[in-house]
Order: sequence, then C-alpha cells, then structure tokens
Amino acid sequence: AFPYLSVGARLLSGEFAAAFCSSMEETTDKTQDISLAARIGLWVAGCMDQWGMRTSRDNPSFDRSRQFSYQCVPNHFLRTTVYSLAWGARYCGNRYWDSDHFSILWPLIAKGILFVPRRNEILSFSPVHLSMKTPPDQRYLKEGTDVKWTVFYDEQTEIENPLVFSHMNGSWPAAALTPWDYSRYASGIQDRRQNFMPPTPYGMVLITPVQQGIFVQKKRVRKSLADYLHPYYRNKLQEFITDGRYYYTADGTERYEANSRYYHRIESAIRDAARLLPLNVQGTGVAWACAQTAPTHLRLTLVDGGYLNPADRTATIIFHTIKPVKIQDILDHSIFPLKDGNTVKVPVPMGAFRFVDIELADPLPHTGKP
Repeated sequence: AFPYLSVGARLLSGEFAAAFCSSMEETTDKTQDISLAARIGLWVAGCMDQWGMRTSRDNPSFDRSRQFSYQCVPNHFLRTTVYSLAWGARYCGNRYWDSDHFSILWPLIAKGILFVPRRNEILSFSPVHLSMKTPPDQRYLKEGTDVKWTVFYDEQTEIENPLVFSHMNGSWPAAALTPWDYSRYASGIQDRRQNFMPPTPYGMVLITPVQQGIFVQKKRVRKSLADYLHPYYRNKLQEFITDGRYYYTADGTERYEANSRYYHRIESAIRDAARLLPLNVQGTGVAWACAQTAPTHLRLTLVDGGYLNPADRTATIIFHTIKPVKIQDILDHSIFPLKDGNTVKVPVPMGAFRFVDIELADPLPHTGKP
C-alpha cells in the first residue's frame, strides 16, 4: 500500500520509475494473489519500469504458529519463478534453493522457450482493472499489516466492516474467503493459503492507480494505463475504484459497501470481458500467462499452480478473437487439435510446466516498443 499513501505519492507518479522495483517478502502472509496483481499493476501503469519476485524457505508457511514447518524442497520455488518470469518479472530474489534443480531455468530463458515479455507484449490481463483510491481505508491498511498475529479476530467487527480485500490478518490462515472478496471473484481462489500462482480464469485483474475521474493523481509523470499495455487493449478497458473497503464511482458521488450488490457487477464485468481477450485458460489448479512473441505467434505458459499440492492438471484453452492454425508444445513438439472450433485441452504434468506456441492465421498489432 506504500505507493498509495501520501509519502509514496512521488513513487506512484512514476517520477522514479527507472530506479524502483516492486518486490515483496511474503513469508507467512496469505494474500500473494493480491500482491501479484498490485505489483504488476504498478509496473504496467508506469509507476515502475520493472517488477520482481522473491522466494524464501518459509514461503510455504501460512501460519505463524507453524513458522518452522517450511518445506525445503525446490519445486514450488521453480514453478513460481517460471510463472513470474512469464508475467514479465525482471528480478528474481531466490534463497534456499537447489542450484541443480534450478539449472533447467537458465537455458529455457536463454533459448527463448521461457519468454520473458515486456508489459506491452502481455495478452493475459483482464480488460477490467480495479484501481486504488488514495489514501486507502484505514481498516484495510490495518488488516493488511497485522498478518502475523492470530489474536485479532472479533466477530462483531468483522460483521460491521466488510472489506474488498478481506481475511488478511493473522487470524485467517487457510480460511475460506467471503463471497465478495477480490481474491474470489477476480483471482479465482477460495481460501487464504499460498496463492503464489493464482488461476485467474478470466485474465489477471490488475490493481492500479486510478485512471479516470476525480480520484486521479494530479501531479504525475507516468502516462495512462492504456499507453503501456499491448495496443490490443485500446478501447477495451473498464475501471472500478476502491479504497480497500468501499467501492466508489469515478465522480465520487456514490459509495458502495464491499458486500453490496455492486461486487456482482464487477464480477459480471470480469467474466464478460474475458471474451474480449484473444484467449483465456481455465482448469483447477492451472496457472497461466500469455504474450505475443511475433505478429502471428503467441507464447502460452502453463504451470501446475498447486503450490502446496502439486498434481496433474488439465488446462482448457478457450479462443475468442483469434483463429489459431497450429498449437504446439515447444519442448516435446506435441500438437493439440482444436475441439468444437474454439477450445483445446492441454495436460500439465504434476509439478511441471509447458510452453505452448500458438500460430495465428492473422497477425495481431504489435508496437515493438517497451
């Protein structure tokens, strides 16, 4: 939340975009999907020119009372790194890792198999984004910082203070989400656990600075969000505004509770907007990212997203606005035929990932600029 506080205003403005990198220590917290959408959102909005990811041995611990139950195995770190790089991460802070296990990573990057895109090459962002009003709500800030203590639960307070980003403090390890929580309707997850690789079945719903209306930052260096995105997104973006507790209209005249019917409107917008994307991917425990590598080629990265529970997965790729002529795994050269004209199923092995090249019948516009 720092960039959205008054002390972070110059950072939010993009004044120091070349100098700062949005990264995060996420040991024993439970909101990795929110962190991911927010950090990438700052990058894509022009507040920073890069973003980074970090792994540490206690990442698998979601409960402070089980702090030392961490798993010193490298596979979830490797998959998280592959996933983050496929979303354009430029810095990887990896600790307590097995260098032999990770040795597969560097040739994949060097040979272009694991494609690390620029922000204007990514095509797996939802056209819907949730913008953060400044300053954020105080209760939201408190909940987001009390992540390690397990004694702050108060039933009446919870009932009286529904939040857009809920169940964040240390009282909620592995707890089910509320129906109105961003993580449920946007990230596609069900509980507060290790959601380092959320399924985002309708595309990643970015958390960004406000773009339209009275809450827009007045003094800023950065351009509008659309200027940094792939040109495919022009005239497709839809913005909703929150302070972490309430939703607001762009003109500031109306405010809605987090658990009001308003969240249904956002959820419907996200689902509808998925049909504007070239494709989206669905499947239990499947994480994905898609970027353009050439005028008629897309690179789809599929990852077993089960951080604590790796398993064989099946990804269902749904094509909307593009016509693929060939869908092929880059490593084993498997070809996947279309089913019913617009869907294809791709198996993702347990604890692994696949890199799929999608050849298009017609080129997509491509700027070639950072």
